[in-house]
Amino acid sequence: TTGGTGADAIEVIRQARDEILRARSDVGSFVANDVEPARRSIAVAIENTASAESSIRDADYAKETAEFVRLNALERASLTAATVGPFDPNRLLALLG
Repeated sequence: TTGGTGADAIEVIRQARDEILRARSDVGSFVANDVEPARRSIAVAIENTASAESSIRDADYAKETAEFVRLNALERASLTAATVGPFDPNRLLALLG
């Protein structure tokens, strides 16, 4: 009877090993087919989001810079018009236009 018990134990161990191997295979397949593509997709989405944010910041900076230059030009034209001599609306419009 002890021989039968040993053989039964070995069979149980083999079955457990086979079940573990199947489970490892299932997990590996899940990681390769589901997790990795999702991870890569998320990484691409993060990169695209960062790029879009950078483009938005660049556009905002360009808009603010253009507004600053416009206001600076108006200020300089006003100062020039004020220091040239008597106020002449036509001359001011010529400087601004």
